[in-house]
Amino acid sequence: MRVVVSSPRIANNLIIRNSVAIDTNTPPPGIASHGAGIYCRLSYATITGNTITENEVLDDFDGSGGGIFLAYSMPVIEGNRITLNHAEQGAAIFSQTLSAPQILGNLIQSNTMYAALPFYQGSASGAITVQQAPDFRIEGNTLADNTAAVGAALNLSGCRAGRVQNNVITGNRAYDPTAFGGMAGGIYLMVLSDAVEPIYVVHNTIVGNVASNIFGEQGGGIAFALPAGSDRLVIANNLIVSNSSGLYQTPTPLPPDGRATLAYNNVFNLRSNYLNLAPGTGDFSVAPGWVDAANGDFRLAPDSSCIDRGSAAYTVRVDAVGTPRPLDGDNDGTAAPDVGAFEVVHPLADSDHDGMTDVWEIEVLLDPTRDDAALDPDADGAVNFDEWIAGTQPRDARSVLRLTIPRGVGDAVRLRWLSVEGRTYRVEYRDKLLDTSGWQMLEGERVGTGGELVAEDRLPSASGRFYRLSVSRSRL
Repeated sequence: MRVVVSSPRIANNLIIRNSVAIDTNTPPPGIASHGAGIYCRLSYATITGNTITENEVLDDFDGSGGGIFLAYSMPVIEGNRITLNHAEQGAAIFSQTLSAPQILGNLIQSNTMYAALPFYQGSASGAITVQQAPDFRIEGNTLADNTAAVGAALNLSGCRAGRVQNNVITGNRAYDPTAFGGMAGGIYLMVLSDAVEPIYVVHNTIVGNVASNIFGEQGGGIAFALPAGSDRLVIANNLIVSNSSGLYQTPTPLPPDGRATLAYNNVFNLRSNYLNLAPGTGDFSVAPGWVDAANGDFRLAPDSSCIDRGSAAYTVRVDAVGTPRPLDGDNDGTAAPDVGAFEVVHPLADSDHDGMTDVWEIEVLLDPTRDDAALDPDADGAVNFDEWIAGTQPRDARSVLRLTIPRGVGDAVRLRWLSVEGRTYRVEYRDKLLDTSGWQMLEGERVGTGGELVAEDRLPSASGRFYRLSVSRSRL
């Protein structure tokens, strides 16, 4: 699929088994071949919900973009399955020449180049390769089981700004069959001194990646180069765990080497955690404690030592699945971001101290990180805290506690309301509104059923009464 000087929406397609051949019509090295699945040039395309699989670029010299190729483009690539594609560079996605991609919430799995010596020598650069971007955002993706010589999952070179955040990067292997190994199983970055702002690598879960070769370990988790004294790289609040090694800074031919900012990472790996660099401020090294790592669930367990261990200075607003940050994940009264891609929601915590639990606020689409108890987003007359007590929906004006008093039969007055499970109700009355004797309970307390409840009051036909309905959260 070729997209040139246009901005289409490419959605919900199966793009499978397309092949771009080697150019043999011009003298070596010929014209590079690009983009077997989707080719974008001068495009603002939205690419979403597609399965892009088993496509190949057979140019083994400088072919790129087995799944997607980008040049002079600013696409949004979101919610796709990009698997089993083949290319020398960027087997899944290759971005070059002033492109500024947003790559969000995709599955990027098992992309590489054929390794059939002497014809095909594997992928030179990662499944996602971004070169010379003025900006980029790579967020919320799962990058798994990809293979390339350098930066098996992500290879980011010469970019002037960008963010890598909230990704799960697991099971990738840096391997060059001609060099008996590779560098940067998870992420490779080469950041120049002319970057206009730091490249941020924050809140990623980087686990089980490999970069071993005959020269030793070269960054199973992350490897980076900072030539000419560059310092425009921030690596913070990440889980870099169970990789063949942790972080590796490559020596540069012309010193001095630059210095990255490292902060509040959990770096806990099979061999060396730091190669050619020192730990950063707040870095620590402990077994993280997963929910179910054996089955690929890398959320933090409730007793994980990584809960509330990150720094607010480097956090992002939400986690990989949209849970707000920071929360009070250990329920100690103080909210702080968790390390890694996922934020833990404690069942009893109230991170913003507004009287409503985080669990409920997330469920009803309120913000558990700020006090919004007195707001009324659906303008139904009940503020958020009242709706929390009543169990009603604060963003639905039809969901509110109301007592209705239809015309009775004879001397009876029937009072009706819609109840909620887990709530206890009291109907009370006064014969006079300003009666100083107080409110009297009409019947005993009623437990919510999720359906309509009815209370009946029989009084002399000439009498009048005032009623009110109160509700409380039932004790467990």
